[in-house]
Amino acid sequence: MLQELDDTVGAAYAMDSVAYIHRHLGDRHQAVACYQQARDLYREVGESEGEAEALTHLGDIHHENGDVDAARDAWRQALDILSQLGHPGAEQVRAKLTPPDCFEAADPGIEREALARKSEPPIPSTPQISDKASCTQTGANPESADL
Repeated sequence: MLQELDDTVGAAYAMDSVAYIHRHLGDRHQAVACYQQARDLYREVGESEGEAEALTHLGDIHHENGDVDAARDAWRQALDILSQLGHPGAEQVRAKLTPPDCFEAADPGIEREALARKSEPPIPSTPQISDKASCTQTGANPESADL
């Protein structure tokens, strides 16, 4: 619906939210597709901060998937943008690129994020997302922005 109204920033924000949901439901493949769409939409309208955030999330999920090269590439792009903006988040992304973080193999069974989550309360059960909220490599369902 947001894309029909030509609200590209709103659509990008919605894609980022849908990606977050997929990631926390364990569907990392769909999360990557949604984060990529969010990045592209933010880039299309020149929303650099949103683009950098989507790139940072892409780097994080690539790292969780064990694709360290893709993670570093996404984090470097995010760092370039955040540095140009003088954004304080640049330091957090820079830390991700500093050994040993970016050079550790991400093993889902022992990844640091999973260990950190053990001290947090569990995420409550979430009902399955309908097909309307799924992302694909070719585009998102416009109705998914209703989330």
